[in-house]
Amino acid sequence: MRTLPKAHRKIYENNTLSFFVLFYLQGIPYSLQTRFLPLLLTEKGTALFYIALYKLAILPWAMKIIWAPVSIITGQQKRKYLNASLAGLILVCLAISRYPPWNTFCFSLVLVMFNVVASLSDVALNTLVDEVSEKRRASYTDRLQFVGNCAGALTVGIAACLTDFIKWQELFSGLAVLYFIGLLTSTCILPQWKTPRARDISLSKNTKRGSRRSVSQDLDSSLDNGLDSYYTIKFTTSYMNKLLKTEGSWWLILMLLGYKVGEQGLMNNFPLYLLRKHYNISDVGFWTAFFSQAMSVSGSIFGFYFKSRTLKRAVMVHFIARALFSCFLWFSVMKWDVFPDNSYVMSIASFSALFFISASMTSCVLQMIARVSHGAPRKIRKDLFDLLLTADVFGKVFLTTLLGGCMHFYGVFFEDMFGVYVTFSIVLIPMFYVVSKRICAQG
Repeated sequence: MRTLPKAHRKIYENNTLSFFVLFYLQGIPYSLQTRFLPLLLTEKGTALFYIALYKLAILPWAMKIIWAPVSIITGQQKRKYLNASLAGLILVCLAISRYPPWNTFCFSLVLVMFNVVASLSDVALNTLVDEVSEKRRASYTDRLQFVGNCAGALTVGIAACLTDFIKWQELFSGLAVLYFIGLLTSTCILPQWKTPRARDISLSKNTKRGSRRSVSQDLDSSLDNGLDSYYTIKFTTSYMNKLLKTEGSWWLILMLLGYKVGEQGLMNNFPLYLLRKHYNISDVGFWTAFFSQAMSVSGSIFGFYFKSRTLKRAVMVHFIARALFSCFLWFSVMKWDVFPDNSYVMSIASFSALFFISASMTSCVLQMIARVSHGAPRKIRKDLFDLLLTADVFGKVFLTTLLGGCMHFYGVFFEDMFGVYVTFSIVLIPMFYVVSKRICAQG
């Protein structure tokens, strides 16, 4: 277990509120683009095909496995990367406020920049927190980060409820102010500290022992001892093969690429369907961005109560329940013109239940990812964990956007589109059962 200097422990314990502010800002970007922007773009008359394409701008979040080596640097440079990324977010938010979505090219460019800088900030903050938090207090750190991220996502939901009153420039100017507060927190409130380089630590140990090991051996030793600093990007073909030789990794990647596609398709398109039915955007924002996000938070908490011995059963119950509520939502949409009021109530209830089940399922899948990663050699566990999370985001973002964009491009009606997503969720259940059975059998 890694033991931190007493001064580092005090830094984290005495600045919990400051880290909470940074975690709060960490939870805003993804929720902003997946829950808020589609509503606003649809209200402004943007074609559904372009809305689907805009979601490809989230792909930098799937590339964090590449961004990670940028911020996994020893000493004060972690703080520099965090501060630089927060300053970049301020500038990008001001740029977005100047280029509304009807200026397609400029908006697309700054939106991609926003996600690149936000994903870099996410990685920089995580590595910075890991530097000053102890392994034995990891659960406390995770809870603080979870609460902060949820608070940020719920703030986006509140903004969606107030869409009738908030203008485009005001929204992103206010977001720039929030990031400015985060920058002040990081630069002026959080104390400075210095971390010795991993190489210096390992060499000093070898000097005391009289060892003549090479620097590469020293680096491997420091990694084995839990130090998170390394100097080269290791994701070569041979290294990737080494990661994928871990038992269960191929099966899990296969599941991660597909298990969210149908569900995310329904979640992304149902709010747009309500707007096409001429419901008020503030009402739609309340149910699909704020209330559903609150259900998602509840589901995340619920999902972590499943223990290892019941994980396989829990995963299958979630898959079946998700398919059931997806069918309810599709049925409500199919009967909308006949029973509009009843269909509205039933669809909102099914949509909220989907958010709860989805978040709870994600918690269970994270436990599966942790289990597979734990089966790898210690010094590649973190890289394997990042690779599996990348597969999760890639499937959730790219494949869902690709499928939805194709259907929007060919003019598929919402009712038929929902049918495709529901069918996708049901057909893949046998594969999910096989994968969960194999992985849970490793415990």
